[in-house]
Amino acid sequence: MAKDLKSQPSKDVARPCYTLDMAGTTTVRLDDEDEAILALLADEYGGRSSVIRHALRALAAEHQRKDGLRSFLDEWGEDVSDVEVAAMTERFGL
Repeated sequence: MAKDLKSQPSKDVARPCYTLDMAGTTTVRLDDEDEAILALLADEYGGRSSVIRHALRALAAEHQRKDGLRSFLDEWGEDVSDVEVAAMTERFGL
């Protein structure tokens, strides 16, 4: 049975792959504290799945930012002292 693609997707559906049943399913085990956080954010972000997708994208962006900073510090380290590089590494949590 084909889906009506003109109808509004639910709030937790952000991309067409979710409306076309092409998205994968992953099981995540959460403790009570994580469940409470997820419940707290679910309404604001359009559902539990949407919160998790948002968190994955945010973590990926943070990872890319840190990789960029590491690359910068590697290049910058050629022109400055190890003490300065170490201070910047600590400052940015690298």
